[in-house]
Amino acid sequence: MYLDGLSSGSAAYQLVRRNEARLLAAFQKQPAFQREVEHYRTKIAGVTSVDALLADRRLLTVALSAFQLESEIDKKALIRKVLTENPDDPKALAKRLADPRWQNFAAAFHSLATDGGASVRAPASVEAVLAGYRTNEFEKAMGASNEAVREAMYFRRMAPKLTTTAQVLGNKVAAKVVREALGLPLAFSALDVPQQKQMLKAKGFDPARFADPRFLDKFIDRFLSANDRANAAESPNPLLDLFRPATGGGVNFLA
Repeated sequence: MYLDGLSSGSAAYQLVRRNEARLLAAFQKQPAFQREVEHYRTKIAGVTSVDALLADRRLLTVALSAFQLESEIDKKALIRKVLTENPDDPKALAKRLADPRWQNFAAAFHSLATDGGASVRAPASVEAVLAGYRTNEFEKAMGASNEAVREAMYFRRMAPKLTTTAQVLGNKVAAKVVREALGLPLAFSALDVPQQKQMLKAKGFDPARFADPRFLDKFIDRFLSANDRANAAESPNPLLDLFRPATGGGVNFLA
């Protein structure tokens, strides 16, 4: 919708960077977005248990989206277990999932299982969730025509917080961006963590450098350029169809 017609992820991303404030302002005016925000603000005030949150699909979708977990909306048993266990317990499911998104989600909403959700309903908590929801949904909208744009925006926001290689590898999107930017094969993702760390070290990878905005921008450009090349290689050239032998009952003019 916002970036239709731009086949290049690099071009689309640069357009977003130059016009981000205006695009975000336009996005926030969308009636669908405003309805979900208002629904969350209104309904969360009456939520006092994990089951109450799970019972309202729209409410739960906003809560999950704030932590980039909206695709897990139908995993009610998993969500219930994550929210009812102490997120600080090393044996808790949120910890064992080794996914910071689940750990952050559990920390934000565990109050529903302990004090009736008092901290969940606190104004600061409500606004924090809605801010996360806005950011995630905006990035999704910008990447609707090219997923790499969303991944680049997410990486720009998160990479400075990923200070170790283990943290990078534990973040699905960050690991993908790094792998493609460094030209590593898809099979890299199937290796065990020590092997992945060894290969990244051989490439001179140092996540501490993401604290430098200039380096981060160059790294993202490298990722987007690699993604554009891969997409170009996969996309058939319609001009070549003019020179392919015809099939079926038609006349083959090249015979």
